[in-house]
Amino acid sequence: MTGWQGNDGNQGWQQQPEPDPYAYDPADPYGYGHDPYAQYPPQYSTGSFAAQGPPPPPPKRSKLPMILSLVAIVLIVGAVVGIVLWQRNKDEPSANPGTETSQTSETSEQQSSEQNTSEPADDWTVVDNTAEAGLTYSVPANWILSNEPRASGEEGIEFGGVAEYGLYDCEGDAYVRSFAASGDVQGRGGTDADPIETVKHFAVTVAAEYFGDDATVEVSEPAEQDVDGKTAMRVTATVTPKVTKPDCQPTTAEVTIVGVPVEKESQPNGVTMLVVVNAVEGGPDEPKPTTSELTEQILATVKAG
Repeated sequence: MTGWQGNDGNQGWQQQPEPDPYAYDPADPYGYGHDPYAQYPPQYSTGSFAAQGPPPPPPKRSKLPMILSLVAIVLIVGAVVGIVLWQRNKDEPSANPGTETSQTSETSEQQSSEQNTSEPADDWTVVDNTAEAGLTYSVPANWILSNEPRASGEEGIEFGGVAEYGLYDCEGDAYVRSFAASGDVQGRGGTDADPIETVKHFAVTVAAEYFGDDATVEVSEPAEQDVDGKTAMRVTATVTPKVTKPDCQPTTAEVTIVGVPVEKESQPNGVTMLVVVNAVEGGPDEPKPTTSELTEQILATVKAG
């Protein structure tokens, strides 16, 4: 509230009451000489005499400056405390962000490990070809089993236990993205079959059979793979076909073979093989090509005997 207040809560000075012109006046008992319309009490010029009545009390000092000062002090103290706490929180690591980072890191590592694992998923389909090739293997659930044998590129030799993925028609021809098949062979002329030479040979013949004699074929160096305690040999042939229908045909393919030595009584030793053929690049967008990693997962499921 602006201004100031007098004692006992009286605001300002109170105006004096008007005199009664008919009241009894001892100095003029009969009212002669008293002008009821004259100004009463008489007015005096400023500075001539002091006004009648007691002097006014001194004005009270306003408490506003002191209140404003206290408010300013409180604000300053609060700001200082806030800066100190902010600096402390900045310097000390928080528990929650650290926990989130740790959990995110663990989740990322787990996902990366799952993507890089060579173990197949639980819902994969087991292909049992022990009757013809003496082995079994597994393929993803979206692969289809087939009773039709596959040519090996070598006259008189076919592979059974077939599973395939990604059948499609394009410009009047039928194609398949990937297939797997298995079979066993013996050495030429009734001799023992050498596992290394066998897998290298059939990598080339299978590539020519499915991608043309004019395709470029590069066969990797053989690598060992343990299959039920036996030392199997594995090779991958990278194939570059001569493409005449770019919308339909793959531009890059792979033929991967793992061969397991087979010993039979009274017969030359042979090799039983699992062949996986993949069109890894080129052709239509759907069905999508398979990957080399998927081939590795399939080969890891081979069991002989």
